[in-house]
Amino acid sequence: MWSIDRVVRNSKGAQKDGVIEVLGTYTMTDGDYSASYPMVAIFTPDKSKEDYVAWADLTQEIVEGWMDEYCNIEEVKASLTAQIDEQKGRTEGLPW
Repeated sequence: MWSIDRVVRNSKGAQKDGVIEVLGTYTMTDGDYSASYPMVAIFTPDKSKEDYVAWADLTQEIVEGWMDEYCNIEEVKASLTAQIDEQKGRTEGLPW
């Protein structure tokens, strides 16, 4: 699940209001175990492209979709699953 912490846009120029940066963290949880993948995605907005989305039209789902594509979400999920599996194989505490 993505947690989007910040979205940065151009404030002037030809690509005004185009998203240039997104900061987010993808977290997976399995019971008491969790693992996270923080990421900063850099974009080059282009209003002439068909898939351009104006700032006013952005939704959380759109931005999460961009993040999925930017980082290859399937690889991220595999890495986080491996981290959680490793956590499950460890026991923490004090011996006394």
